Amino acid sequence: MVVAMPATAQPVRLAYLFSDGNLPGVLQAFKTLLEEQPELRGEVTLSFLTESMFDEVGAEEMTAADILVFDIMNEQMLERFNETHQVDLIDDVSRRGMVLAVGEGLMPREHYTDQGAVWDQRTRAFWANWGLGNQLGLLRQSLSFAGVPDMVVPDPQPSLEAGYYYPDGSGGRVFATWDEFDRFMQTTGPRRPGAVRVAVGFYKSNYYAGDTALLDAVITEVERRGAEVVPVFGYPSGLAFENLLMDAQGRPRVDAALAFLFRFAGLEASPSLERLNIPVVSLVSLYGRSEADWRESSQGLSMFEGTFQVAVPELSGLVAPTVVGSQERVFDADTGLTIVERRPIASRVTMAVNRAIRYGRLRTTANPDKRVALLYYNYPPGKAGIGASYLNVAESLAAVLRRLQTEGYDLGDVDPDADLTADRVLEVITTEARNVGGYAPGELEEMLGTGDVELVSLADYQQWLDGYAPALRDKVLADWGDP
Repeated sequence: MVVAMPATAQPVRLAYLFSDGNLPGVLQAFKTLLEEQPELRGEVTLSFLTESMFDEVGAEEMTAADILVFDIMNEQMLERFNETHQVDLIDDVSRRGMVLAVGEGLMPREHYTDQGAVWDQRTRAFWANWGLGNQLGLLRQSLSFAGVPDMVVPDPQPSLEAGYYYPDGSGGRVFATWDEFDRFMQTTGPRRPGAVRVAVGFYKSNYYAGDTALLDAVITEVERRGAEVVPVFGYPSGLAFENLLMDAQGRPRVDAALAFLFRFAGLEASPSLERLNIPVVSLVSLYGRSEADWRESSQGLSMFEGTFQVAVPELSGLVAPTVVGSQERVFDADTGLTIVERRPIASRVTMAVNRAIRYGRLRTTANPDKRVALLYYNYPPGKAGIGASYLNVAESLAAVLRRLQTEGYDLGDVDPDADLTADRVLEVITTEARNVGGYAPGELEEMLGTGDVELVSLADYQQWLDGYAPALRDKVLADWGDP
């Protein structure tokens, strides 16, 4: 049983141990609480222990909490904190206050209740369903447990497991069905008949945790580029896409998609995407790093990010992984709190959206009108360096070219029996399309002399070079010299 603690003259200390993504929603709920009950300003303090703030939060701050809301999914963070500071956080808080165990973890309920944590179903319902109303309810319930009088605690409100979303300037709206979403967009949202329609897939937690700054920026950019947008959420990712983006006749409702999803999927999601049959561009939001950290990094994505942000989504069928967001520290002057929030990297959002829109247009472009480039690996330079882990590149390219011709692509005046063989492809590559090193004087001029090489003007090259980030452009010039 949960028993309210006696009120004290000191400010009530609430602490949270949870993930970075929960911060925006809790901050918004706290600001709403202070607007509704301004007498609580200065009477309630909040502390956050998350991945990004771990090194800045001391043991004294956390153990002094009257109420600790502990997301048991972060059991490893709790163990690390205890080991780092030589404390037992659950026991220390429980001796004078209360630890509310929320969320889902690997350990059974008794693992936490035996340590003194409280397993309150109403509290857990607030947490499980999230959303501003539920986070506000959790705050009110926590303050009530801490002895703050006259706390009106609402009932938890259910959340949608999957659906559609549209930002409205005040937290956004969600819709359970296509008909509801479509009616809203017909009357309120921008409709552009004949325009490319792009889906934006995201996790339910992004909306219900209030972590939508990056998501909303992507949606806004899709519309700014003249396309229609269909934001969707759900899990598992493949089934959510199939159920939400395919109509009753089995036709896709969109031409292309951008997705923060599929980080925990894999091959099991590919049948759904195959049935949906649209290109899906993979959106990458940096994990635990700012834009400045990323731009200054010589590696780019970490090995961890390369696995779950690039490799796993590609197994599902996603393409063109594009970094679009970062984690930035944001100070809220109203409350004095600092949180970590996912923020858009504007130029990268534009790049990703352009990719999706172009993919969408390609779906309705006749194959003879499409322009296709085939890239192959040739480094270090030279005829012997044309390969890919010792695979038969020439045979693979020949097979691709034959399939393109079968599908109606314009390959020019070619004889498939003579020109689309592995031997002929290898001959063309080695004589007209290889990377030439500086150690082979005269080779480049000889290759250019065949007349079959496409040239790029210096003006075009300079424009491309000037579009690089300054640090990258400087490195290119340092390594390769002026154009």
